[in-house]
Amino acid sequence: MFSKIISLLCIQFIIACAPSNQKLSVLESNENTGTAIIGGKSVEFGDYKLSSVVGIKIMESFSNQLIAVCTGTLIAQDIVVTAAHCVAEMPASVTFLIYFGTSLTDQKKISAVRTAIKKQIHPKYSVNKEENGYDIALLKISEPAPVYIKPAALMKDSSKIKWGQKLTVAGYGYTSIVDSRNQGIIRNLKQAQVKIGKSWFSETEFQVFQFMNGICSGDSGGPAFLEENGELKLAGITNRAMSNGLISCIISSYFLRVDKMNDWIQQTSKQLH
Repeated sequence: MFSKIISLLCIQFIIACAPSNQKLSVLESNENTGTAIIGGKSVEFGDYKLSSVVGIKIMESFSNQLIAVCTGTLIAQDIVVTAAHCVAEMPASVTFLIYFGTSLTDQKKISAVRTAIKKQIHPKYSVNKEENGYDIALLKISEPAPVYIKPAALMKDSSKIKWGQKLTVAGYGYTSIVDSRNQGIIRNLKQAQVKIGKSWFSETEFQVFQFMNGICSGDSGGPAFLEENGELKLAGITNRAMSNGLISCIISSYFLRVDKMNDWIQQTSKQLH
């Protein structure tokens, strides 16, 4: 009983007390941080171009409480990539649930739900670093995704990650600032168009300048897609968004470069099987 109480306190601490200057995720959104995918548009149910985007919820084993935490992308029929900070500090009693569809709450817009049975965090990721170029994790799900959902292809061409390059970002997040009072209740898939600002913000990250158009709370771990020959390829993984000290998510956002993580993704995916 004591261990259950400790686990619950740990989850509540992560949700309610995480400092606002850490990498952005819904776990830090009790403060009024604004909408997720701000300035974007909703994705229609049945839009298979973005069907590889998934929502991530956690469930505590002794309470069965469901809390929406992050976004991810299906990159193989049974592998999801997300941000390491979405999964790294959770107690062992937490189960990760992977949602396919355009809503995390409307059953008519949820096409499938899977359980994550394994996870692997990049060995260079550090929870103590405010900025971290290895904020990536893989989740293996209990059974393959539905056959009609096509995993996202990975961007391998580094020359495509350049200043001014157009991207499509997507994520499950609050639809308005008042949703921060209803954490994990109203969460729908949205998308927005952005452009790369600094392609080499760090060795493994690129920066996107955004003003009321881009990622915010709940979009952590989600995709930045680059269109190549008519196909959306996963170019970035949402790590964090920055604020001006008063309003969050309106200045810039930072993404892990998938082209710099390809070898680790391929090797780790094999290890998870």
